[in-house]
This record gives sequence, C-alpha cells and structure tokens, in this order.
Amino acid sequence: MKKKFILAGSLVLAAVIAATLFYIFSPITFGQGVGNIKPEAIVKIQLLDGTAGTLTETTDPQLIEEIYTELAPVKLDWKRPVQAAGWSWGVKLYTGEPDDFVFYTCDHDFLKFGSYAGHVRGGAWYTDTSQTVRQTIIKYYQMLAEAQGEQPIAPPG
Repeated sequence: MKKKFILAGSLVLAAVIAATLFYIFSPITFGQGVGNIKPEAIVKIQLLDGTAGTLTETTDPQLIEEIYTELAPVKLDWKRPVQAAGWSWGVKLYTGEPDDFVFYTCDHDFLKFGSYAGHVRGGAWYTDTSQTVRQTIIKYYQMLAEAQGEQPIAPPG
C-alpha cells in the first residue's frame, strides 16, 4: 500500500513539473504576453527606439486598436536570457495611471509596472523569429514621428 502511495505521489509530482515546464517554454502570442487585455483598455501606446533613446506615442483609440491588432497575434518563442548591453526597440502599453503599463523590449521580456490591468508573463525572455513585432513598432514609430512633423521625442529622465 505504501509503495502505491509513493508511486502515485511521484506520478503527480512528475505531471506538475512537466506542466510547469510546458507553461514556461511553450510559445505565446504577444497578446498573451501582455495579459490578453482588450485594445479598448489601452489608453496610450509608446513606441521606443532604444538605440537613439527616443519615442513616439499615441492616445488615439483607433490607432491604438490598429497597432495592438497587428501585435497581439504575433507568436513569440521562449529563449534563454543572454547578457545584453541594451535593447533596440520596445513598446509600452498604458492602461490607466501614468505608472500603469507593460513594457516589452524586442527579443527580451515583458515587464509590468504599477497597477497594470493584465496578467503579464514575466520572468522569461521571448523572441519574435518573424521580426513582426520589431517591424510593426518601426512602421508606426516612423508614421507617428512624421505626423508630429518633428523628430521623435526623448523619453523623460
């Protein structure tokens, strides 16, 4: 009887470990990474050029929905974190107060700040092998910079 109990417990433990590993290492979409929030919950999007230290932003609900609709279905694969000196492109999605946002840096990770509304898949790095997230950020970054009729702004402090 004791051996059956130990065997059953071992099987349950193995199943829990396998499920945890599957959860961590399985591909996700950008939308899952930011907590499957709805576009209407986003009040501002910032697109950041980490190389130049500049950003563009929008609070236009239609443009926010357009950008998020392009980003949300993009598949991201788990990758092993590497020592990085910086990042090139990123996106911040704001859901309320100025400190409530999620920040994704291309081919790195999701970071949640403040009382951001979504459940963020943090603690792991995700890469976009199709480069769709990077291309989408660059496309709208350039469009917003041109619409502002000026160079993109430098982020605060």
